[in-house]
Amino acid sequence: MLSPLVDVVKQLCDEVKSISPSPIVLGGPHVSAVKEEVFAHIPNADYAIINEAEFTICQLVHALEKKIPFQEVANLYYKEEEKILFTKPLGFLENLLF
Repeated sequence: MLSPLVDVVKQLCDEVKSISPSPIVLGGPHVSAVKEEVFAHIPNADYAIINEAEFTICQLVHALEKKIPFQEVANLYYKEEEKILFTKPLGFLENLLF
């Protein structure tokens, strides 16, 4: 992983998993650069969002709540059994309206 904070993030994820079953979602430029390799560095992460996450995080929460297949969520790496899977790419957003 490119980030100098990878060890801190790994330790934080380990601590969170030790006290909570909540899913851990990683994102940001470093995750976008290393993609599925993030799980080798931070094995307690459950999901990795690449590129812009504004829509993807909403889709992921919806999928988790409604038990919708993750294939419906764009820009997402996730673990299923022993495999790391990637969903459809969303690409880059041109305009964020807030």
